[in-house]
Amino acid sequence: MKFSIEKREVEKVIPIINRILPKGKSLDILKSVLLEVSGNSVYITCCNTDIQYNVSIDVYDSEDGKVLVNGSTLISILKSIPSSSIISFEEVNNALKISSDETYYKIPTLNPDDYIEVNDLRENLKMFKVSRKKIIKCLSKVEFCTGEDENRLFLSGILWDNKGELANFVASDSYRLGLYTENFDENYGEFQAIIPKDVYKILDEIEYENIEVGFSEDYMVIGFINGFMNIRLISGPYPDYNAIFPEGIANELYVHKNEIETKLKAMSPLNPETFGIKFDKSITIFAISDDGEEFKSNLLGKYNGDNIEIYFHYKRFYEIIREMEDDIYIHIYSESQPVLIKSEEENLKYLIMPVKL
Repeated sequence: MKFSIEKREVEKVIPIINRILPKGKSLDILKSVLLEVSGNSVYITCCNTDIQYNVSIDVYDSEDGKVLVNGSTLISILKSIPSSSIISFEEVNNALKISSDETYYKIPTLNPDDYIEVNDLRENLKMFKVSRKKIIKCLSKVEFCTGEDENRLFLSGILWDNKGELANFVASDSYRLGLYTENFDENYGEFQAIIPKDVYKILDEIEYENIEVGFSEDYMVIGFINGFMNIRLISGPYPDYNAIFPEGIANELYVHKNEIETKLKAMSPLNPETFGIKFDKSITIFAISDDGEEFKSNLLGKYNGDNIEIYFHYKRFYEIIREMEDDIYIHIYSESQPVLIKSEEENLKYLIMPVKL
């Protein structure tokens, strides 16, 4: 097996491979990368327990064959070679020789037949075209709301609940819930799938704007011009998130994002675990640290409701505010019910449970 390739072609996929390769303790086979040459293409495959990735790149001076090598060593070598270089790969005596200019490396190879079988599932699925950036935005708006409960693994992922042209992306850690609604302007049918939360970070490394997406019973399949990705879905079912939204008349606060975000930043030197908002003749935002340090400030906004004092977990609340747009509506039903925080367009909604002191 041998081939030559321009460094700038292979460096496009290095960040994706680097994200997928397992970190820390793992099976040696999962820490490896498979290079398979067929004709004028090299097919690069890597995977972990949840993601399988296969991409093809044009090459020249090639001979068919395949090798399996340690992934982190391969990535480190490729990163060290200048972008303008031509890189040659050749299997020699159970080793892979990597040459560039007057420099070469040799790394031992493993038996490629021992590698995990990675199949292209697209032929058997209904695939639909979608904007990569749009999917990234949908997932990133709620990803931070996911949880880490070993007894409820579905909380570690993001629900894609599709209904025709509209899709709801939902995440919750049981203390808060994020809901982002996207109109794809195309009927993708009805389905529900729970996706690993880090998918959007990998999608951010793909260079192509338009991708194809499809779902099997166990995988979310992402296709692009020169490859595919199989992403293992998280087992469900996901709870009925619509049932969590409170009903009835609420006390409503309208506030500009910059106003409340500035006040939350101002109290950060106290490193508070919780903070409060008091509504009476004026709106007061305040916090008291474990050491007795205090912060208090007026909050400029429009409030319609009863006199009330309510407390929130600082970090969880602040993360929500950072994702909001300019105008924020906060609906408070009681000190014991979820509080609704939403955008003016109502395509972005969050629920957060108040804290009882």
